[in-house]
Amino acid sequence: METEVSVVTVTPEMAQKWLVENTYEHQRNIRPHKAKYLAEEMQRGTFKQDTVLEFSTANGSEWLTDGQHRLSALLIAKTPQRFVVVKRHLKDEDAVAVDYTRTDNVLVRSIGDAYKTCLLYTSPSPRDRTRSRMPSSA
Repeated sequence: METEVSVVTVTPEMAQKWLVENTYEHQRNIRPHKAKYLAEEMQRGTFKQDTVLEFSTANGSEWLTDGQHRLSALLIAKTPQRFVVVKRHLKDEDAVAVDYTRTDNVLVRSIGDAYKTCLLYTSPSPRDRTRSRMPSSA
């Protein structure tokens, strides 16, 4: 796995593009109150700069795997913010799924969110309907 790390001042336009084009399908649902709270911090100037946004790439695709609330807040606040952007280059979508389960674990999952993540392991691979996504270590 190769990892790129950079510091980027993210504009509302960049945030919009990433949220539309790169959101990982198994991410938890946006919690509007959390995005609003972060937006208020951004507008007050108290939002902690250099928090991390994480992307995973595989097979020519790139997914935002951590940071959707921060980017949503940036859209509400309409003010650029500085982030550390981490891009992990992984071998395939199964590796992205495993990486995501290790990344997005700060907030306790709702039952619906847990079910959505559980589908990562029980649903067939999008490219090969005959293959399970269950990792050998599970």
